[in-house]
Amino acid sequence: MKKVYDLIIIGAGAAGLFCASGFEGDCLILEKNAEAAKKIYATGNGRCNFLNSEANPSCYNNPEFVETVLQNACIDDLLYSFENLGVIAKEEDDGRMYPRSEEASTIAEALIKGAQASDIEYGFEVKSASKESDIFIVESVDGRIAKAKNLLIATGGKAGIQFGSDGKGLKLAESFGHHIIKPVPALVPMTCEEDLSELAGVRCDAMINLIRHSSGRDEILAFEYFGEVQFTKTAISGICVMDLSREIRLEEGVSYKLSVNPLWDYSEEDRKELLAEFPLEYLVPRKLANYMKKRPCGIEKSLSFNITGTKGWPDAQTTSGGVDVKEINPNTMESTLVPGLYFAGEVIDVDGFCGGYNLTWAFSSALVAAGDMNCHLNI
Repeated sequence: MKKVYDLIIIGAGAAGLFCASGFEGDCLILEKNAEAAKKIYATGNGRCNFLNSEANPSCYNNPEFVETVLQNACIDDLLYSFENLGVIAKEEDDGRMYPRSEEASTIAEALIKGAQASDIEYGFEVKSASKESDIFIVESVDGRIAKAKNLLIATGGKAGIQFGSDGKGLKLAESFGHHIIKPVPALVPMTCEEDLSELAGVRCDAMINLIRHSSGRDEILAFEYFGEVQFTKTAISGICVMDLSREIRLEEGVSYKLSVNPLWDYSEEDRKELLAEFPLEYLVPRKLANYMKKRPCGIEKSLSFNITGTKGWPDAQTTSGGVDVKEINPNTMESTLVPGLYFAGEVIDVDGFCGGYNLTWAFSSALVAAGDMNCHLNI
């Protein structure tokens, strides 16, 4: 009979490795890739914005659920854990925290080192997972079998599919009877009906609004949201735009408009006076000025873009949607349907703003899960 571990973790990413580093029992990590922490190495343009000191429930969907988790594993707890792994953090604007080395490899290597007491099997692509009596049985597509008393699904969602995130964890959760909130790309550039080719490369500070039209009504989803807007040939980007992309849910009869106001700091009347004295291209980037001049009321009022959707999974920084939080205990991260089944990180229907919030969530939820399982070990 194969060895029965105290815990099997599916996924050697941020949440899985961090949970393993804090778990005190006999642990096996199963990873479909040939290496661990593959996505971490590419995070934050190679710098890895791994925490945010200002993370709070209002930065996420399902805030009540998140609040309980963050109370059980707050930012100070995470910083302490990372210091024990050898990582010193430095804080920048808006609470963004990076390793002092400013290299994502520091975080990846620390997580791998922290999980070194665990066994790990690479190239283990999970085919199925089930529970027989009190034991979880996980089978790979090539016929390997792993067994444990507890199972943590920490596979991530579908964002960054090029790094191996294929949504398998969602299917596994569903096989255990969990409901899945439809996953969509989040923190991702928006696409629109308008031709953006002449705006490619433009970056400007602007005030933006996102408006949803449904059943004959307009609903403002974000009012006067400020940040740098970036244009490519095919999409509208920038942190403020990507933050709002979490709100996009394309359904029949639903449409979205994005309002972009690069002259937000002047009233409409003041803009008229300003433009009577100064050329528009002296006030905004020249390419943008030329674009605005061709649009009705484009100079004195906000530009409006008809949003058709978002870029796909390879461009998404996180997943919106996942395992329904109503079926997870936020004090333990254990399933309320299947005892011994746990979840952590992006596989859960929790997503936050750009700026380290989603990794903060991954680490916080993983720490809560590890702590609860450790309590059971000591009984």
